[in-house]
Amino acid sequence: MPDKDQLYPKYLVFHHPQALYDFTEAKTIVVGGDAEEEETFLVEVDGFFFVLKPDTDKHARVALAAYAESVADEFPGLAKDLRGYLLDV
Repeated sequence: MPDKDQLYPKYLVFHHPQALYDFTEAKTIVVGGDAEEEETFLVEVDGFFFVLKPDTDKHARVALAAYAESVADEFPGLAKDLRGYLLDV
């Protein structure tokens, strides 16, 4: 186990196209009500990701604030949403 103060793989990131707005539903979905027909729509995403948990990590809140500032011109809605989130945590 690596030191917790170093960069190491800790999370897997998955894409769930069927759960665009409700991430709590990013699980196995039963199609047609029959458990034998269940399909999993989760697809592991390749690449480097750095997962932040701003509700418990003060450094993550600083990073999200910087990200909101950085994207504000190109994605004003995202910047607004991030800033709003940060006001609530």
